[in-house]
Amino acid sequence: MECVRFSYPTRPSQLTLDDVSLDVPAGAFVALVGATGSGKSSVINLLERFYPPNSGRITLGDNHIEAYDLDSYYRYLELVNQNPCLIGEDLRECLQSDDCVVSDAEILEALGSVGLDDFVVSLPHSLGTPISGNGSTLSGGQRQRMAIAKALLRDRLNVPYNLLDEATPALDTASEKLDQGALQTAMKGRTTIAIAHRLNTIVNADMIHLFDHGCIIERGTHGGLMEKRGKYWTMAMLQHL
Repeated sequence: MECVRFSYPTRPSQLTLDDVSLDVPAGAFVALVGATGSGKSSVINLLERFYPPNSGRITLGDNHIEAYDLDSYYRYLELVNQNPCLIGEDLRECLQSDDCVVSDAEILEALGSVGLDDFVVSLPHSLGTPISGNGSTLSGGQRQRMAIAKALLRDRLNVPYNLLDEATPALDTASEKLDQGALQTAMKGRTTIAIAHRLNTIVNADMIHLFDHGCIIERGTHGGLMEKRGKYWTMAMLQHL
């Protein structure tokens, strides 16, 4: 991402991203942090191609992202966000995709990684349990864990990029620790861009970018940013890190 400026169509005069540049090396874990409305989620929206930037350039490898048709482009990405979309008639179909058909045993193994295998097996129809309304019968935490399990299942496809948009906000502390372990597994060998409010989930990032009013105001490793005692340090102190 190079010199990107962006405003939402509903607010064309209000820049959400102002001259933002991000370099994400292959295999790196890069974190985006900042207050609500600082611009970090807009980066994910642009990478997901929900909107085009006003100006600037976004590339995947050596190619502009617009050079890829959408089907091909999305095969490169795995998105886990705070409001995951569960599509399918039942749990089994939700966890599979056209390019990733797996056995029930493999699905249950992935669900076990996020602590949902016993819950699913206890259901009257197990993996055949119907899902309606984007998984409205599941809690927010259960939907997030389903999305993480799906990311683990797609690992066999060698999907090269993870986009994690507040992947665990609805989880309690114990569940978050379990799912952070599952996410670490899903991140192995992949380039990962993660948005986080809980800084403890990104202290091991290769690079952290702090957003404020659409700009990157600090960048570095957790240790390096703590030594600077700037705005990131203040955020970390408020979270008792």
